[in-house]
Amino acid sequence: MSFPEQNAHLSDHSSLAILGIGCRFPGKVHSPSELWQLLVHGVDGITEIPLDPWNIQKLYHEDKEKKGKVYVKKGIFLDKVEEFEHLLLGISPREANCLDPQQKLLLEVAWKAFETQRTLTFESLEQLEENLQAFINGEKASGINQDNLINEPRSKLAFIFSGMGKQWWAMGKGLLDEPVFREVIQQCDHYLSSLVSWSLWQEFTADENQSRVDETEIGQVSIFVLQVALASLWRSWGIEPEVIIGHSVGEVAAAHVAGVLTLEQALEVIVGRSHCQGKLAEYTTALEAIAETLEAEDILYRRLNVEVPSYSPIMDEISEEAHETLQCLTPKKPSIPLVSTVTGKFVVKALEFKKALISSQER
Repeated sequence: MSFPEQNAHLSDHSSLAILGIGCRFPGKVHSPSELWQLLVHGVDGITEIPLDPWNIQKLYHEDKEKKGKVYVKKGIFLDKVEEFEHLLLGISPREANCLDPQQKLLLEVAWKAFETQRTLTFESLEQLEENLQAFINGEKASGINQDNLINEPRSKLAFIFSGMGKQWWAMGKGLLDEPVFREVIQQCDHYLSSLVSWSLWQEFTADENQSRVDETEIGQVSIFVLQVALASLWRSWGIEPEVIIGHSVGEVAAAHVAGVLTLEQALEVIVGRSHCQGKLAEYTTALEAIAETLEAEDILYRRLNVEVPSYSPIMDEISEEAHETLQCLTPKKPSIPLVSTVTGKFVVKALEFKKALISSQER
């Protein structure tokens, strides 16, 4: 390495070099090391179009002139672009929603670069070369500081449980090899055998053409069990929430994880809830008719994988029955802070949650 005259001052004064790199590439690349592995193994970054958020079966059309359609089935995609950690970057949810996706990527990559920063101090170019080589070899050397330059306090962690509509065939199937996850699924399957006529285990292991996860009575229970099993798995790894919140089906899962409901109580609630709402599956035809009208008029819409028009006046038909299934509940005070999506407030007393849960059955 040469030592240009314009850099001669480096030999007279101690200098500082800051090394940091962050990147995001197709092929699930989130770091320089993952990029290197992709290149070394010759991984093809071209993949099938993700099912979430696109339904390629409906979007695809071989005629590339067809309006509102795509004529390819593969492309290059960045994964997890929706998981923008705005709070970590000090950005409010409202502002985050207004950011261009490319701005979000730039901010995240820049943040990762700072996280992997290393500082090198050196008196001469020769010492810089030695320090760089030591760093490459994973060795320690004077002048190398491998501590992150940013030392922000750790953000608080929340568990957020979603509702119906995002379920998909084989969800959780790849985690059945995890003992903790598998145990929860089997435990729920055993208890459900006295409540329902179908097998939870069979649904989690079913082939795609046999899956019934989009059926209300099966889908809601499956989502609940998946959420509870995931929470158990995370907690077995030492990942503990400091606050919990859930919406719709997820509110029942949140109640169990927060200690408000036992597993058996929560399963009874979700089975009763899904059974009541399953009676409204006859309105699926009406939903399909609305979708056909919107499509014919080229109006953009997004159809959730649900059979029931939740939070509509139709829900009044099952309101009384749904309330009856909850009257015998004996919830406990949360052991982990729990926020109700009905009231928007922390649940302090067990009775408060029961009232909020009953209200959530209404439109």
